[in-house]
Amino acid sequence: MHKSTGGVGTKITMTAPLHKANRRLQLAVFLLLLLFTALAAPSAARAAIAPKEPASDDRGVYLLSEPGHLLWFRETVNGGSAKINAKLTKDVDLSEGGSPSHWTPIGQYRTNTPNGYAGSFDGGGFTVSGYIVASADAVIADEYGNLAAGFFGLVGQNAEIRGLTVGGVVSVDISGNTSTIYIHAGGIAGYNYGTITDNANNGDISASGGDHNRAGGIAGLNYGTITDNANGGGVSASGGDNNAGGIAGYNYIGGTITNNANGGGVSADDGSENYAGGIAGYNDHNSTITNNTHSGGTVTASGGTNSNVAGGIAGFNYSGTITNNAHSGGAVSASGGSKNYRGGIVGFNDTDNKVNISNSCWPTGDLEAVGSGDKGPDAVSADVVSLDAAEMQRVVTTILPVERTLSVELGGSAPALTSYPGRADDMTSYLSVSGDISVASPDIADISRSWPCTVSGKKQGTTAVSFSISLRATDFSSVKSGLKPIADSCDTDPLYFTVAVGEVPVAGVSLDLTELTLNIGESKKLTATVKPDDATDKTVAWISSDPAVAAVDDTGKVTALSAGTTAITAKAGEKSATCTVTITQKKRGGSSHGCAAGLGALSMLTLIPLWLRRKR
Repeated sequence: MHKSTGGVGTKITMTAPLHKANRRLQLAVFLLLLLFTALAAPSAARAAIAPKEPASDDRGVYLLSEPGHLLWFRETVNGGSAKINAKLTKDVDLSEGGSPSHWTPIGQYRTNTPNGYAGSFDGGGFTVSGYIVASADAVIADEYGNLAAGFFGLVGQNAEIRGLTVGGVVSVDISGNTSTIYIHAGGIAGYNYGTITDNANNGDISASGGDHNRAGGIAGLNYGTITDNANGGGVSASGGDNNAGGIAGYNYIGGTITNNANGGGVSADDGSENYAGGIAGYNDHNSTITNNTHSGGTVTASGGTNSNVAGGIAGFNYSGTITNNAHSGGAVSASGGSKNYRGGIVGFNDTDNKVNISNSCWPTGDLEAVGSGDKGPDAVSADVVSLDAAEMQRVVTTILPVERTLSVELGGSAPALTSYPGRADDMTSYLSVSGDISVASPDIADISRSWPCTVSGKKQGTTAVSFSISLRATDFSSVKSGLKPIADSCDTDPLYFTVAVGEVPVAGVSLDLTELTLNIGESKKLTATVKPDDATDKTVAWISSDPAVAAVDDTGKVTALSAGTTAITAKAGEKSATCTVTITQKKRGGSSHGCAAGLGALSMLTLIPLWLRRKR
């Protein structure tokens, strides 16, 4: 500093070095604030997903591997190119900023796509998740008031959806709407005319507020074929004439539901007519339900001003065929209306004096096979029986893949198939492989022909697998003398799934130090050990819980920046290890004063640009 005299007083002027130090300190604080803002920003303001055209294979099939690809595919289909084909090649999470994105279904009732989606979509065994389909998401009804909501909206007569797992939520509520609207809500499709095979839904499905509300784990309304699918989500319909089913809400005019499994709860309530079924809420006009199982979750119809009808397999059966089905778990109830019907197989049966319910079973209890309607010997065969828990565990009606994407370690193995609802002692009596097993890349995986068709991992990679089986479902007429397969085989459609031969996972991570003390300005390198030695990906990510106290680079080098405590974490795969790092101010001799404090701040400042460069 120096003094200058003039006029009345004395003016104090800062010397150039100290003035620059303060300017640099201000700049350092500004840079730190900017950095903290940038670190916090991604979770709060992630950019919206933009459509991105995917590549295609030599057959013109679009290969979808990221959110932008799915958006492009949907917009292209809904824009009028309804016949294009696609295949999913990776799991895709559609969430934005940690929240589900709002999804407009693929294939809608529009001028450009009056018949919905008309191509072939191969899920490849992969999963799409992180989305919600709701009434505010441009789910458009046609001129007759049909509103189709699901990952797909309207699946056309020539379309096929296979090998897809969905984990989104479908929740359509149009309460207060004054128009006549028929809501069709399903996990895979709202309205199906085509073929839906080898898919799985894990999200909850609900439809409410329409004149007619139809909700199904796989499809809301089915005119086509639904085969070899599984549902694990809850299904509900309310507020109008309601049909809720674990697989389809309404199975109509020749619709076929075969070889499916439902494990979710089903409810229909607060309407004039409520129909709920473990497989279908309503089975109508020559439609067929065969080789299915409802293996868990309650089935409830309640609060109807007129009728409440609930069944372990179907709520209401009108001139349809129901055979080789098992309802093995979950209470069935109907209450609150002027007429209430509940049955182990069907709540209410209406037929033209012919056997249309055969070879099916339900748990021991106070339920009859059919709650009401035509349930005499002309409609229900003698092998429709109630079984106790031990007998039910030996019943087999349905065979499905264990997972749509089956992960197998390199050199390891895993079963490919599972049976529903029980597990037979000798599955060879029930199952035979009737066709050639097809493995797209036999150098990656192999599969045995005997139960449970075990898959072995040969080389890292992903391959598609398909095969046909003959399933001999249980003969329930033999229940008193011991369960046995029926003589006639029930051929299933080919089963499809994907095998991912993996990576040997990380089993553990350890650090050479669990505690570390450094002075400001000092550095120390930590060493991480990843086990097992043959883990496929041993890459270690280094993270500091408080980078203003100590920074860590991608080699594990820790640099002390300011006094305090932070945790340095080494993460590999799903495993991690942590070292607690304490940073102290190095003691200096003599008394400190203003200039010394300024120089200390200046020395810390020189470290910040270096730290920022390392973080880049």
